[in-house]
Amino acid sequence: MTTPTIEDLSEEINSRYEQSFPSQQENRTNPNTEIYSSVQRKFHGKITENPNFGISYSSPKESFKTERRVAVLIGDNHMNKDLAVDQYQLLKGLYTDEDLFLSSSFNEGKTSAESAYPTIPEGLSEAQIINDIRTERMAQETAVLYTLRSKVESASIPYLAYNPESLSQAEDLDIMLGKLISISTGIAATVPDAEHKVFKGLSFEVHKLNLMKLAYEHGSLEHEFYALLGSRIKDMTSKLGYDEALQRRIAEATIETVETFSDANRDQDPTSWQNKYHQAPRMLDNAQTEKLYEQIFNNTQELTLKTRNQRMADMFAQTEPGTRTMIVGANHYSKKVDGKSLIDRLEEKGIPVIVIEGTKL
Repeated sequence: MTTPTIEDLSEEINSRYEQSFPSQQENRTNPNTEIYSSVQRKFHGKITENPNFGISYSSPKESFKTERRVAVLIGDNHMNKDLAVDQYQLLKGLYTDEDLFLSSSFNEGKTSAESAYPTIPEGLSEAQIINDIRTERMAQETAVLYTLRSKVESASIPYLAYNPESLSQAEDLDIMLGKLISISTGIAATVPDAEHKVFKGLSFEVHKLNLMKLAYEHGSLEHEFYALLGSRIKDMTSKLGYDEALQRRIAEATIETVETFSDANRDQDPTSWQNKYHQAPRMLDNAQTEKLYEQIFNNTQELTLKTRNQRMADMFAQTEPGTRTMIVGANHYSKKVDGKSLIDRLEEKGIPVIVIEGTKL
């Protein structure tokens, strides 16, 4: 009998997760979908009226004017919590605007707003929702679902839904793990950083991982979550050439980091984990650190800016015609790998793009 590999385990867990959340894909298309020239004109008018946002790009090609698939990318830097709140307010405004006809949209990562939505308790006030966004207890898209679904009527509400990226669970974890390990092994703490900016930037990855953990728990798959997390840590650290003892120490420390953040999240004390890991002892020597940084860079180039961008473009192309939003890290559309950014990949597929960015970045 053949011994299952780490990839076999990852595929099995991915299959169980998909079975627990069979309704994740909500590709709803508004029958009143308009052509790009009309969408472009309306968005320019709406965003001009919003002091918190501006349009930094809109596809200029004449041939795009009659297209009915439109990608609206909302730039994020993952550090500015005021921006996150503004994005929540922006999305609420877009979905409740009677002059716009939005279809279901997308969110970063494998854990979608749809799977996170059931984990939110009922009866939260607007102030509590905004606080939860600031403290990374709730993603912007989940907050929009919570606030609007079944509670507000508008032309777009019946089509309000958020679909996850078409990543496997293992791919999504691999994207996050390098940065997470840099926290748990004390590397991040060695960066001169009086204001904890490094941790604020990395906290987005930890936050996404916690959302994944909550979704697994909601689906009664907590054991599967830790099996997947442990196996992906093992896969990454063994490829880095670390010895078995160091691999175990990294795995234990990284799982503890997830638990520490989860406890801070539950206790609504978002900075406590940062304070702890700002003092974390360094676990890796210079050569081992260099290997990890190289892996993080390669993951960023290959998984984040190449594979993910291609998958995102495919998602927009494979759905029915519609105007669909996506909050996405600015690097996806501002940086090129192999000569292509996310904008390039979308436009190659005949999909015009509107990019909205915060004015207070």
